[in-house]
Amino acid sequence: MSNMRFVRFPLVLLVFSSIFVFSQGWNCGTITTAGDINIIKQILSGITKKYDYTTLPCINKTLSLTVYIVRDSLGKTNIDKSIIQEAVDSLNNKFKPICLSFKICEFIEIHNFQYDTISKDKYEYKEVITKYYKPNTINIYFVKEIITPNSVCGFAPYPPSKDYIFLKKKCIIDESINNKFITFQHMMGHYLGLLHTFEVPLGFTDQSDCSTTGDLICDTEADPNAGFTDCGYASTIKDAHGDFYLIPTDNFMSYYVTCMCRFSNDQYRLMSEIYFKMRNYLW
Repeated sequence: MSNMRFVRFPLVLLVFSSIFVFSQGWNCGTITTAGDINIIKQILSGITKKYDYTTLPCINKTLSLTVYIVRDSLGKTNIDKSIIQEAVDSLNNKFKPICLSFKICEFIEIHNFQYDTISKDKYEYKEVITKYYKPNTINIYFVKEIITPNSVCGFAPYPPSKDYIFLKKKCIIDESINNKFITFQHMMGHYLGLLHTFEVPLGFTDQSDCSTTGDLICDTEADPNAGFTDCGYASTIKDAHGDFYLIPTDNFMSYYVTCMCRFSNDQYRLMSEIYFKMRNYLW
């Protein structure tokens, strides 16, 4: 049996904000609270008994997406449906290991241009969800701008919650980051219960405290959230033990935007369990 394991989650008394600023201008607007972490702890409390770690679970499900595109003041959508479909195809490829896929059931255009720029902090997005929402599907909203203290590329709620993801149009189609679909994949990770790899700072590189730091999962490396853009970066940052970090530059839930390309096996197991216990009503 592999020594890969899930973790025991600590009681966290702080509220963790997931908004950070880097030179490439990519930011996540998902906010993690102590309540979110406690819920994830409860969900995973029996997971070591459920999985033998020799294989990944197979959900064997295709989930329905309702995609909303907000038109601007000139009536333009500023994003092609073909690009969105391409993003979904890329998402499907990344979720193959757990037999989970996604399909677009409907495109809906929102003609109120005032919703093309929303303020997350003023909860304007809740008004959009109230007016435009299909139950039992994952509602995806494409807007021009999401206003927060630092402009973000998207945000998604942790379970239990309504089923939605907000995405900034430019973050899907802007190829300047050389990894144009990572926003969608990153937000789907949050929607299915994944924390950032650096969520609870700051872990030891030997993973001796992996159950209480980072994303609280032990097969993702400790992440000091260094903010560099070179995927081949050799860390010069040391932990409190004096060891150099082995940074998870390729993990979708990190912040190394040009490098992100995979989920770990324990992240897949966590997302599977979240689906079975908290999102299984989805069509």
